[in-house]
Amino acid sequence: MTIAASGARQEVGKASLAAIAFWGLIIIVALAPFPLGSNRPGPWSALAIGVGLVLVGWAAAVLRDPRRVSLPWTLHWPATAGFALVLAWLYLQTVPWTPAAWHNPLWRETASVLGQPLGGAISLSPSDGVTAMMRLITYGAVFWLAMNFGISRRRAAIALWSVVVAGTIYAAYGIAVEFAGNQTILWYQKWAYFDSMTATFVNRNNFASYTGMALLIAVALLSQKLRDTRQEGEESLAETLDRIVRTGGLLFVAILLLASAVLLSHSRGGLFALVPGIAVLAYGSTRRADGARTGRHVLFGIVLVLLCLVAIGGSATLGRLEIADGPLSIDGRILIFDSAIRGIRAAPLTGYGYGTFESVFDLWRSDFVSFGRIDKAHNTYLEFAVEAGIPAFLCMLAILAWIAAKCFGGMISRRRDAIYPMVATAVTAQQGTHALVDFNLQIPAIAAAYCLVLGVGFAQCWRTREVDPLRPG
Repeated sequence: MTIAASGARQEVGKASLAAIAFWGLIIIVALAPFPLGSNRPGPWSALAIGVGLVLVGWAAAVLRDPRRVSLPWTLHWPATAGFALVLAWLYLQTVPWTPAAWHNPLWRETASVLGQPLGGAISLSPSDGVTAMMRLITYGAVFWLAMNFGISRRRAAIALWSVVVAGTIYAAYGIAVEFAGNQTILWYQKWAYFDSMTATFVNRNNFASYTGMALLIAVALLSQKLRDTRQEGEESLAETLDRIVRTGGLLFVAILLLASAVLLSHSRGGLFALVPGIAVLAYGSTRRADGARTGRHVLFGIVLVLLCLVAIGGSATLGRLEIADGPLSIDGRILIFDSAIRGIRAAPLTGYGYGTFESVFDLWRSDFVSFGRIDKAHNTYLEFAVEAGIPAFLCMLAILAWIAAKCFGGMISRRRDAIYPMVATAVTAQQGTHALVDFNLQIPAIAAAYCLVLGVGFAQCWRTREVDPLRPG
């Protein structure tokens, strides 16, 4: 009896340690948007420390019970090894002991002007590279933790719900501030985007990207809930809508709040990036015979509501399509893209150093770019290629494409848990599209939430027989 009781206490202790680590991750990611999207040195450092502590807790749980490593190496090694290679290269950019031929010529020119030797490096600003690497490692750690915790169906569901709940709270806060007539972000006076809702974010596009991600997840959860509660036989659209109110009322309210927040942000990119995400959900929800009619009704109803919201409150967003001045206009972004391509051509293999875009943009900016300081390329792909070089960019792109392909495959092949890889695929389509014209994935709060969703989607894209050991509860 004593031995059995001792063994039971040990099992509870193992489970508790893993549970603490999991809930720590959920809380950290949910709180990340609160301090200005964690897009300041203090908040993003706190995010990195918090995720690091969770990683230590998870590792301790693994040491006590190796079965907590849910996904075998054979299932994720391409992404893990590829990410390690990218990090190794980004680190090499910052050190002075790489071959001198690799160093940026500006180091030699600066040494000549100063009349004293300088160590040199591939990166023109190694300190910026170290800071940017810290953020990238944090996102990778969130994905790693979500991938391992997400093998549990219960924890995967909690992760998705946490993004919806957090997004809805921030959307409700933003709406409350908007209708109160306040021009504030938390306790600060706004210094930009006075006519747009940003909630706890500074940039309206970033707020729209975050709430749009939560919106897609909420739509998927509602569709799944209705599929699970559908009646036998044919069901009319009116009956489906009635069931939405009865069984998914809170989710429907969340969808209304989140959709309203996207529109009131007046973000063009945030609004149109939802289109590929909704297309993925439409395909994933209607392709399965057991819920095709319900899926079509749900998505038809959601699209109808979104169109009504656009008609009522989207005029300001759609009107911004005609704006053609400044770095945030379409023409302004094209000029920045052209300059970024010039930078890629100047250092295609080595790049200028991760995290250095703002510091080096003036070296190859086009003469047509007359507006002031540019700190972002407004295209995450181009910016990464400028900083890291084409080989590292292609490696990172291949990693994300491989993960997305596995999630898409899981959406197609799985039945019971297809919602998780489906959501991961939809959010990837949304965030990947928005990243073509903005820097949403460079905001820590958005990147962390995206990696959480992507991690659980990747964990759930595998069939049960492919996972060894068995999934924890």
